[in-house]
Amino acid sequence: DNINGYLLDAPDIFIERRNTRNKKIIQKLQEQGIDITLRDVEEEAGGKVVARPHFANVLLQKGAVTSIKEAFDKYLAKGKSAYVPREPITPEHAVEILTEAKAVPILAHPKLIKCSEQERITLIETLIPLGLKGIEVYHPVHSFEDERYYLELAHKYSLCISGGSDFHGKSKPDIQIGKGKTKTKQKEKQTEKEIALEIERFFKTHGAEGNSFEPIVASGKNSSKPHAVPTDKKVDLGDPITIDMGCIYQGYCSDMTRTIFVGYVPEQIKEIYDLVLKNQCQTEKELKEGMSIKILSRMVENDFQLHGYDLVHSLGHGVGLDIHEYPFLSGKNDNLLKANMVVTNEPRYLSSWKIWCTY
Repeated sequence: DNINGYLLDAPDIFIERRNTRNKKIIQKLQEQGIDITLRDVEEEAGGKVVARPHFANVLLQKGAVTSIKEAFDKYLAKGKSAYVPREPITPEHAVEILTEAKAVPILAHPKLIKCSEQERITLIETLIPLGLKGIEVYHPVHSFEDERYYLELAHKYSLCISGGSDFHGKSKPDIQIGKGKTKTKQKEKQTEKEIALEIERFFKTHGAEGNSFEPIVASGKNSSKPHAVPTDKKVDLGDPITIDMGCIYQGYCSDMTRTIFVGYVPEQIKEIYDLVLKNQCQTEKELKEGMSIKILSRMVENDFQLHGYDLVHSLGHGVGLDIHEYPFLSGKNDNLLKANMVVTNEPRYLSSWKIWCTY
């Protein structure tokens, strides 16, 4: 279950393997005295691919169990009396089969692959020459940190970005189609002011001498304001939240801005989010002694314009004893970067639907 295939009719080999497995499950259930046929399960599936949740629903309808959970706990889960394991297929073989079927092979939920991170990267590098086209970046088990990491891998290897809600109908009622489970660690209905206070409290309890500026927490429509002031607005599912924060430590200022989303990333913003991240990563690679500040800024401006957007803020600024110091990274600055300069890297875009997206 590590490779998804999009835009295809299922190859015969997959259909045959699933049909064989389904027949074996039916046989095991019948041997235990349950009146069930493959036709019953196929009718329950309604023309869709037959899977274990359909078996569970039929068992419930026939009174063999009192709940979907009991169906899995007693019969269908791994190691139970009617469980039949899938016939194993390697990721390499799966990609080859899907490529031959003119499908789009995607590495599914990489976080769930039971191996080390280096082994995951090796797997990706092995599968790309065989036809792997993308990575499932967005998945209910992926944290925001996981999503960013796999997004960066997708950009690094020029792979498509995929996402799934892991929706399985009635068998997983806590998962919404297109949204999945809420992953956010934020308290439900917490206000912008409360989040800002938590940030300040964290700084002070971890050795900071104070704020380098007042924390900015702006959610929903407020996130369109780059210098917003936290309000009593409560954050809600699907809200973008822009957090701009910094503290003073041993006399020096820090400055970090992030745009995050509560629960899931709205489809409208993903393209912009990816564009901003790509330019932030590219800028990081180019930040070196002797680099022209004007060329660096124009590079990001041109890429934004190539995709139909405008950079609405300077690319960054110096930070040190003061929160805003020389040099200012903009297309109007003719100077070069010098060794030991400390600068921020914050390409930003304000979308037409009023979402402020920044790194």
